[in-house]
Amino acid sequence: MDDIEAAVWSLDQQHYASDDLRIVVSDALDDFRRKPGLDAPVRVHALSVGSEAIQMLWASLHNRAWELSSLEDASRFVSLRQGVSVHLLRAIQSRLLQDGCGDDADQEDFLGWELGLSGTGHDVACAPIYSKIMT
Repeated sequence: MDDIEAAVWSLDQQHYASDDLRIVVSDALDDFRRKPGLDAPVRVHALSVGSEAIQMLWASLHNRAWELSSLEDASRFVSLRQGVSVHLLRAIQSRLLQDGCGDDADQEDFLGWELGLSGTGHDVACAPIYSKIMT
């Protein structure tokens, strides 16, 4: 996982209690609809998002009976497909914006992604939120 995703997860954890974060992730997973084909596998690492977030993410996926790595591995990382990872990231970003944690640049970025103007990559899409955390 790259620094941008870590920054979005970090911002989310700064603004929400763990129960609220669990609800955001749970709702995002419930809304996810897999597209045909295979996405590349990606790992969400505990070193990037924090051990509490990684355990919560693993539990949320496990409760849905998604194929997962072992619980022992979950202390270090959770493996996901890229589509799920991007969907989670966008759901977190959307919730942050709805709750007033973003500025005009964040809203513009999210709208651009929604309209397909900024592609599906999270590297460009989350730059405004990332810049807030890094400054």
